[in-house]
Amino acid sequence: MIYIFRKEMHRWKNVLWLVLLSLGLGSAVGIFFRRKTPNEINIANVNSGFVSYGDFIRAFKEVKVTIDMYSNYAKAYGLPIEMFLNAEGLDNPEEKAFDTCINNELINQVKEDLSVRLDSDIFKDLLANTFPDYLIGVDGKININAYKNYLQRLGVSIPEYEDGKESEIARSVVKDIVKNSYYIPSKNLNFELLTSNYKKSFKLAVFSFEDFLKKASNVEIKDSALMEFFQKNKSNYRVAAKAQAKYWLVTPDDYEKTVVVDTEGVERYYDRNKTSLFRVSPRVKVRRIQIKLLSSFSSDQVSEKKKIAEDLLSKIQKDPKVFAELARKHSEDKDSASSGGLLDFFDKGTYDPEFERAGFRLKNSGDLSGLVKTDNSFEILQLEERIPASYKSLDKVKSEILKTLKSKKALLQLSGDIKTAMYHSKTDKQAIEKYAKSKNLKEMQTSLLSLDSSVGNEIDSMIVERLLGRQHKKHGYFVTAGKHVIYVMQKKEKSFIPKMKDIKDKIVSDFHKGKAKLSIKKEVGLAKKELLSGKLTLSDVSKKYGLKLIETGLISNTDKIKGLKVGSRLTQGMFLLNDKYQVLKKKDGVNYYLAQLVSVEDKSKDKVDKVDFAGLEKSIENQKSFVLNAFIASLFRLARIERKEIGKSLMAKQEI
Repeated sequence: MIYIFRKEMHRWKNVLWLVLLSLGLGSAVGIFFRRKTPNEINIANVNSGFVSYGDFIRAFKEVKVTIDMYSNYAKAYGLPIEMFLNAEGLDNPEEKAFDTCINNELINQVKEDLSVRLDSDIFKDLLANTFPDYLIGVDGKININAYKNYLQRLGVSIPEYEDGKESEIARSVVKDIVKNSYYIPSKNLNFELLTSNYKKSFKLAVFSFEDFLKKASNVEIKDSALMEFFQKNKSNYRVAAKAQAKYWLVTPDDYEKTVVVDTEGVERYYDRNKTSLFRVSPRVKVRRIQIKLLSSFSSDQVSEKKKIAEDLLSKIQKDPKVFAELARKHSEDKDSASSGGLLDFFDKGTYDPEFERAGFRLKNSGDLSGLVKTDNSFEILQLEERIPASYKSLDKVKSEILKTLKSKKALLQLSGDIKTAMYHSKTDKQAIEKYAKSKNLKEMQTSLLSLDSSVGNEIDSMIVERLLGRQHKKHGYFVTAGKHVIYVMQKKEKSFIPKMKDIKDKIVSDFHKGKAKLSIKKEVGLAKKELLSGKLTLSDVSKKYGLKLIETGLISNTDKIKGLKVGSRLTQGMFLLNDKYQVLKKKDGVNYYLAQLVSVEDKSKDKVDKVDFAGLEKSIENQKSFVLNAFIASLFRLARIERKEIGKSLMAKQEI
């Protein structure tokens, strides 16, 4: 019996080793072939670094939030969303998110080269400033549950969010370093002062396109030349495709009358949104002592003011009861000094951010702040009273919630009915009309329109875009200004190129215009060469070519030129001329202009104080922004960027 048992054990031992071996191999395979997380999937190499799929997902979500914001704005004002997306470069969300990732990685690499590091305490303060107010609880601390819910809606974990914000803040530091390291030569400042304050006079020769067109129109055109011109420019005469549709309008208000919301639904909505929608922010009443700082102060004067504030703080810390008395004597805020520095209850967004941050950190009556530095003062604060954050009661917001839920439910039903009608329209051509009749919707109709038609009705233009644009949908729906528009195509005319004989007058007119454009451009070039060579003056050129000559007299760069209807760009260009030998060639509309400087106003020194320094500062800031953009562009230009095929396929799966 023992022999048999041992024999079986020996056989099972071999089996056991096989099982253990297979488990070990399975673990090893799991280690080497486990599914990668989004942050481990490389979608692009950028120099020595890379962009992960996780980076792309986060950037894509931010793009989606921006698109949603513009979409809501467009709907509210009844404007086409495409207008906003094209203007902001958001018409291709995947590419926008990808470019953002590359941009961030390039700046991150500069950050590492510069060894930029954030102090942990400073980062905590900066991070707290990024939170919405409703994440701050009634005790003034972060509501952890609300914080987690907020991040859950963003689709990120707490470490991911905080790491992302740390990188974002560090990148902003790098950008500030680049902007503030830009040196602006004094000659640039002198030039800004000169162009913004000094007047100049000019001579201006006008090359009128109408004159050249008249000359070109007097030349007889051969039929062969006209035919050749038509053949080269056939596409310009193509008649666009046209379409006509009938449509119906329906709004959630049409559905709200039949919607019923129960009491439990109202209570559930209140509980879920209490912290975000119905929170009443905390308010504080404080006393202040303000020691003002002027922008013209030297560093010694600032130090002197700081010493005064520190001495006052030292006295108050020894005896907080003297705060009001010292405020009356020393505070430079005249409005509050007479009442012992007392400021009535205020909430966030009322005063300087640093001032408010110090005030809201005070918890108990009589608590003192340290010395607070704002943009234009040193401050000392003492808390009088604090009203903690609270929440509106359910009774007060019940009607508001009821209205919101009714609106949401109506919108859901409306959207569901329209989608159902669209689904059935695949097999039943009358499904959309049947839905419209069941809801007693008024039928309307567009005229026969093309994509390039000048449409006064915004709805008509949006319908024709869907009928003839990239989507090519014969029926569908969209939302604009809170209205759901359902449309069905009735008629369509294809695009075509008409025969030459049918549009001969138009072709002849265009032929003459083309000749006039070549002629005016050639003569402007020749005249400019003659001016630069010194052979002729602007007056000589005007006589030679039969041009109108204008003498502006002394004008500023914002003045209009008498006798001319031109844009400001011509005047701005003229003011770039610094000596009498320079020649400006400028096109404005269809006309060309040649300009030369005659004289510059002789300003006396007593007028220097009238210089627009605020405008000058704005100009300097614009120059710094230009330098930052140029710096980032140079990073892109010099970078080695390799886009992975796996990245392209993963990005293609994203949907707005």
